[in-house]
Parts: sequence; structure tokens; C-alpha cells
Amino acid sequence: MATFTVNTHHAYLNNKIVIETKDWITIEDISTGLKYQFKKVLVIKLSAGLHILKSDDHEEEIVIEDAIKLGGSKIKYAFVFDDMLKTEDIHPPKTGISVHLSSSLGERNCKTRLFSRVPN
Repeated sequence: MATFTVNTHHAYLNNKIVIETKDWITIEDISTGLKYQFKKVLVIKLSAGLHILKSDDHEEEIVIEDAIKLGGSKIKYAFVFDDMLKTEDIHPPKTGISVHLSSSLGERNCKTRLFSRVPN
């Protein structure tokens, strides 16, 4: 009996899928008809959709999202936006009005300081 393990069952287009086994194995992707024969470790990228990987009597399902994942579990200090606002969208050139935001505005309008500690 040849069994295998998959590192994830839900991934994105640019994710690598790692399949591990203890010995030589042939796995077929039922959804695409592709066959993979390998020993110990196979690293692949799959197309979007549902993939059913089957070998003899063992079967695993993997869902690949039709999107690209940006980043991971680390804190990010920058973001990618699809549609950025232009300066003209915020400050119309005909009116000459400009908007300035400051963190001190919140402190002036509140009775307590921003991020102040609450006494025990």
C-alpha cells in the first residue's frame, strides 16, 4: 500500500505543493489526467480548481484558488492596492481646498489621550 501526504489542502496559484512518501510512488491527478512518479518528495505547482490526487487506494483533495497570495504570516508595513487615488481625487484643482490630517486632532477633541492607559 503506497500512501502519501500533502503539505496543504488549500493553496493559491503561486504556492508550491509538497507531496511526501516513504518509497517510489505513482500519483495521478484525476482532474487533469497528469501522472507523477517520484521517490520521497515531489514539489509541484497546480492550476486553479479542485485537484484529486490518487494512488492505489489513497486519495487527497487539494483546492487551488484562482488568485495570487501576497505575503504570509509576517506583519507587513506596506500594502498593494489595485486602484490608487490620484491627488486630483482628494484635492480638486479648481477649488484650491486642501485637506490636512493630523493625529493631534483626535487628542484635542477627546477627553482622554489617544492610546492612553485605563487605570486599574
